[in-house]
Amino acid sequence: MRYLRALSMVAVLALLLVGLVITPAPAAAYTHTGHVHPYTNAPGTTFTFSAHGFEPREYVGFWANTPSGIVVSDAGYSTRANHDGYAQWRWTAPWDGQPGTWTMVARGGVSGRERVIAFEVQEPDPYVHQAWQVHVEPYANAPGTTFTFSAHGFEPREYVGFWANTPSGIVVSDAGYSTRANHDGYAQWRWTAPWDGQPGTWTMVARGGVSGRERVIAFEVQEPDPYVHQAWQVHVEPYANAPGTTFTFSAHGFEPREYVGFWANTPSGIVVSDAGYSTRANHDGYAQWRWTAPWDGQPGTWTMVARGGESERERVIAFEILSR
Repeated sequence: MRYLRALSMVAVLALLLVGLVITPAPAAAYTHTGHVHPYTNAPGTTFTFSAHGFEPREYVGFWANTPSGIVVSDAGYSTRANHDGYAQWRWTAPWDGQPGTWTMVARGGVSGRERVIAFEVQEPDPYVHQAWQVHVEPYANAPGTTFTFSAHGFEPREYVGFWANTPSGIVVSDAGYSTRANHDGYAQWRWTAPWDGQPGTWTMVARGGVSGRERVIAFEVQEPDPYVHQAWQVHVEPYANAPGTTFTFSAHGFEPREYVGFWANTPSGIVVSDAGYSTRANHDGYAQWRWTAPWDGQPGTWTMVARGGESERERVIAFEILSR
């Protein structure tokens, strides 16, 4: 009897062990796959994040958590996954960001799937904050203004990418946003604030393609001046035509007889300029000039910007270059 009872217990244990071996495992959960570049850098750095596993084309909200667990977020913190469920976005660490390990959390709006990406904000580099390293002219102006930025400290002749951050932290960028440092590591570039640009303090970020060094320049986009937007102040003829067309522009409101510089902005925001792009207002503050669109000009809506040399008043004139 004892033998039979012992045999039964052995059989039960054997079945349990077999069940452990052959019981199918639950479906694998989505892993927290994600990537960040750079992994670690100083406050003011713009980090690039990416993650897989979302639903195709779903909107993905994101936010950052400080080392203390405080959530840093904004209503505009959102991106969209591509057709493969892959999402990429950029985020700039605040200048007073707490040093330590942060986490970036991304959540699919439809799927609810989350990806958590760790990264580090280092102690601030006092060298980056030295005012002489960076400059912007003007510091503050209305939407549609073309700002001129400059920065020192890059590698000689390296390419420098740049982008702007709105007061809400949204990145405004384009593939063509790039310049090149000179032999002393000095870079200069121009950028035009969008007409619907959010008023407040923006930051322009420039990063060396080889060195990875970043320079952050604060500037202000003011409330728009309704006077600048009055259509009667500016004119272009024709409004739209093919590449190679010579457009005639005119604008009112400058100082009498002041010199007026001008330049064109492509639909991507690239500045097309030349040292000789200048005219002179008449005694009534009226200026007129002609400009020929390049033969390989990007199709779309361009803007012609004219700025008074003394008054610094700007007039922005939209026009179109058609496809060939």
